[in-house]
Amino acid sequence: MVFKMLLFILDSALARSDFLKGIIFMLIIHVYFRLLKRKPPYEHAPLNKSEKYCSVAYMIVLTMVFTRMSTESFWLIKLCDVMIMASTIGAGGYILMNVFWLYIMTAWELVKKLKDIKKNWEKSQME
Repeated sequence: MVFKMLLFILDSALARSDFLKGIIFMLIIHVYFRLLKRKPPYEHAPLNKSEKYCSVAYMIVLTMVFTRMSTESFWLIKLCDVMIMASTIGAGGYILMNVFWLYIMTAWELVKKLKDIKKNWEKSQME
C-alpha cells in the first residue's frame, strides 16, 4: 500500500520530464521488488505471487515505454506496444484468475452449507 501511495505522490509531485520520472519510478520498483523477494508481505502464496507479477509488469512496461521514447522505428514501437499489453494482461489475468477462483470456492462452501442445512431440516421433519 505504501509503495503504491509513494508512486502516486511522486507522480503528482515531480514536475520534471517524463524520462526522469520514469527513471525514479524504475529505481523505486526495483527496490520494492528486492524487498518483496526478501520478505513477502502476505501470508498467502498467491497474493505474494500476484504482487511479484505486478512488479515485473511495472518494470517491463517502463522499459518498453523508455524504448518507445528513444526510437522512431515503426516495428519496434509496435513490438513495445505488444510487450506492454502482454505484461499487463499477464499480471492482471493472474489476479483475475485468483479472484475468480476465490469466488468459486466461496460459492462452493455456501452450496455445501445450504445442503447441510437442508439435510438437517429434512432430518428434523422426519423425527
